Amino acid sequence: MKYAIFSDIHGNLPALEAALADAKEHGAGMFLFLGDYYMHYPFWVNEVVETIRGLSDAVVIGGNNEGYLTSMRAEDQSAWTYAQFMPVYSSYRALKQENLDYLTSLPARNTVYDAGGDIYLSHLMDVFYRTPKIEAFHSSGFRKKMENEKFSHGEYLAYAREALLGRPEALAEMRELPEGVYLFGHNHIQFHIEMEGRLFVNPGSCGAACDCNPGASYTIIEYIGGAEDDSGAGGGVQSGWRVLERKAAYDVDYTADILRKSTFAAEAPMWAEVIGRMLLTGADYFGPFVRHITQTGRRLGYQAAPMPDEVFARAVDTWDPDELYM
Repeated sequence: MKYAIFSDIHGNLPALEAALADAKEHGAGMFLFLGDYYMHYPFWVNEVVETIRGLSDAVVIGGNNEGYLTSMRAEDQSAWTYAQFMPVYSSYRALKQENLDYLTSLPARNTVYDAGGDIYLSHLMDVFYRTPKIEAFHSSGFRKKMENEKFSHGEYLAYAREALLGRPEALAEMRELPEGVYLFGHNHIQFHIEMEGRLFVNPGSCGAACDCNPGASYTIIEYIGGAEDDSGAGGGVQSGWRVLERKAAYDVDYTADILRKSTFAAEAPMWAEVIGRMLLTGADYFGPFVRHITQTGRRLGYQAAPMPDEVFARAVDTWDPDELYM
């Protein structure tokens, strides 16, 4: 069985359609989805959800964004006026009831059973996203390293592996996990690492890539047996599993144009600018802008989100897209 793995679509319908078509061309028989289906493109949120729901051979879990929807169901929408949260407000309001019910019903984890071993699905793994950070697995750290010295995907895989080997506490946590395949997303960077009978696969972001390579990221895995190890760029055979990392091309200029002309861009022009910049470059601007909002608020005496609109306006006026706000 060939499994096609998708994560972090964030409402980007053209990216999802391109990745699904590419996966089918490569013989995928099952589709595994790891969460975060809305946010950046509210005007396509229903089409994205309905495309996923229409797949007969799919396993779907929720991400942290789907968790936001669950908590928002109990809130008073008349209080949803903060510019900082406009992407999630717009997406929630755009969702049809049946699609909202579907997203809020998704489990946080699931397991697929294969002859090659158990395949564990989650949106994120604390082994990789920990404090203090392992910069290799954070989108801002990736962008900073790429801007300082360009590197290939194969070089990134080697760098990420070495970064992990340098953190004994992370390795100890990995060794406590059952052997098998671990699928997760969240950081919008595509990679795979094999460690002592455990294969870790992050398909990257289908709809909002942060690996400085615009396109729809997803990964195919297939159990073929044997134990050959080839960790070259884009794939290879890891512990009996063949890993094929894919980047499906789609018309990002068209997608950016639709974004610019959308009612969402009229309601939230700064968010549309940030998202459009990410779309066209494949680099993380969303995270740095969020951190800039937080830092601006704290300088003005506010400690927690949502920040007042005057803080957001000040952040917009002072944002430098070239600054990472680490």
